[in-house]
Amino acid sequence: MKSVAIITGTLNPYIKNSGSRIENVKTPYGSVKLCWSDDFLVLPRHGMEKNIPPHMIEHRANIAALAEMGVERIVAFYSVGSLKRSLGPGEILMVDDYINLGEIPTFFNKEIRHITPSLQSAFRDEIISLIANIGIPHRGQGIYIRTRGPRLETRAEISMLSQFGDVVGMTMCGEATLAREKEIEFCPICFIDNYCNGVVDEEISFEKIRNQANRNRQIAARIIKEIFK
Repeated sequence: MKSVAIITGTLNPYIKNSGSRIENVKTPYGSVKLCWSDDFLVLPRHGMEKNIPPHMIEHRANIAALAEMGVERIVAFYSVGSLKRSLGPGEILMVDDYINLGEIPTFFNKEIRHITPSLQSAFRDEIISLIANIGIPHRGQGIYIRTRGPRLETRAEISMLSQFGDVVGMTMCGEATLAREKEIEFCPICFIDNYCNGVVDEEISFEKIRNQANRNRQIAARIIKEIFK
C-alpha cells in the first residue's frame, strides 16, 4: 500500500506508547509533532497533550506536514454525534460526502485555484472492504456536517441539520478539503459516540461518551493493525 498516515483525535491508542518516537515537522503554517508508532505515522489532531480544542486546530499545518513527509493516503478517525435515531452510539459510519458550515481552510490564498471536494476514491473502497473482511459492522454511506465548536449544538440547530445530514463533528471537513488540495487520498472513519442534542429524550452524558470512545479506540486499533499488517 502507498505511504499511509493515520489522523486521530480522541480515538488515539498510540501516542506516548513505549515504541513510539516523535518527529517535529516545520511548515509555513506552524510546526507539527508527528508520532512514529512501530512503522507507521500518526498525526494527533488535538496535539500530543490532547489540549488543542477543535476550533483552534491549524489544519493547514497538519496536512502540510503530512505532505512534507511524502504521505499519499490518509485514514482519519472521528468521534461524531448522530443526527438520526436510526444511527446509534457504537456504530461506524463511512461518510461519503460532507457539508462545511463556516470558514473553509485552504492552501490557495495567493493564487486562483479550485478543487472539487469529494470523498469518493478507490482507496476509500479498499478501506471499506478491509473493515468488512475483519467483520466490523459499519454503514457504507452518510453525510457529515461540520460545526465550529467548541460548544455543542442547540436543539434547534440539530433539528435543522438533521434534515440535511447524518452526523455532526467539528474537524473532518477541513482535513478532507486540504488533503484534496494536496492531492492526498483521504478516507474518513466516523465512530458515533452519542445522539446529538434533542435527537432522543435524554441529556447528553459525557461519561457515556467517554465510555463509548474507549470502546471505539479498541476497534480503531484493530482497523489500523489490519491496514499495516
